[in-house]
Order: sequence, then structure tokens, then C-alpha cells
Amino acid sequence: LRPVYVRAHEVGNVEPLLWVGYSAPFGNSGATTYTDVWAEGNLGFIGSLESGVAILDVSGPGNPISLGTFVPAIPQQFYDVKAYGDHGYFSSLNGGGTFVVDVQSPAAASTVAQIDSSMGGHDNVRNSVIRDDYLYQINDNSASIHVFDISTPSLPTYVRTVNTADSVGIYDATVI
Repeated sequence: LRPVYVRAHEVGNVEPLLWVGYSAPFGNSGATTYTDVWAEGNLGFIGSLESGVAILDVSGPGNPISLGTFVPAIPQQFYDVKAYGDHGYFSSLNGGGTFVVDVQSPAAASTVAQIDSSMGGHDNVRNSVIRDDYLYQINDNSASIHVFDISTPSLPTYVRTVNTADSVGIYDATVI
């Protein structure tokens, strides 16, 4: 028999969450499917299947302000949105891979690179993880996680592929 180990931690004083605001930058009529949210510094990002990625100023609690929208030349369904420094990493599950987007001027957000199969990555990306200048691309129909050095966002460099041997595919991951 193997011993079972249980780990717990002290939570301390727990405060209830308070509702402070709401934003539906592409409307809330049901015509847009919102997919993911992310915040980096004072910028917030909301992905969608139909309308691109909304970029918001989230510096004021309860008062998100629309700053711009990223929509590539060929429309994409953005399932995953992340940001790291001055760049957004917006991933598509319908063939676009991951768009590396300069968001320093949100009203004029522009693609500086695109990580897809031509660079050794996935064309269809369900999720991604960013940690310490590395982007990990995940496709839920693949056992492989593709790793890129993004220390120079405009020149992402393929590093390696991690084969998880998962028989179904990877939906999400975290890097420790």
C-alpha cells in the first residue's frame, strides 16, 4: 500500500468578492461570443469569436474604457488572449496560430509576428501559457506543446516541442 498525503493551507480571513464593473465591448445582444479575458498592467483584453480582441483601460475600478480593437486582415476566432509586457498574444483555433500584437498604442494595435506551423507551432491554438519570456502553445487535438522564446516579440524563436503522450489532446496547462 502507498501512503496517502494530504496537503492543506491556512486561508485566513476571506473577504467576499464585490461586483465593481461590467464591459461588453462588442455588445451583449448575443451576436458576439466572448471567449477569454486577460489583464496586464492597466490594460484588459477580451477575446471573441466574431469581433477580434477588445483592448480596454482597466485602471479605474468599475469603469473599463474601450481603447481599441485588434482585428487581423483575415478574421480569426480568438479563443485565448494573453499579454506580456507591451505585447498581446492572441490565439486562434481556426488556423491563425498565435498573433503577436504590439499594444503600446491600443487604438492602433498591430501584428508584429505570427506563430504558426510555418515556425514549428500549431495553426490551431486552444490555449497558451507565458512564463519567463517563453510562450507554450497548446492545441486540444494534439499531445504536443510547442515552446517559443518571445524575449524579442517581433522575432519569436522555436525552442522545442514537448510530447506529453496524452491520447486525447491537451486543453490547458500551467508552467511551474
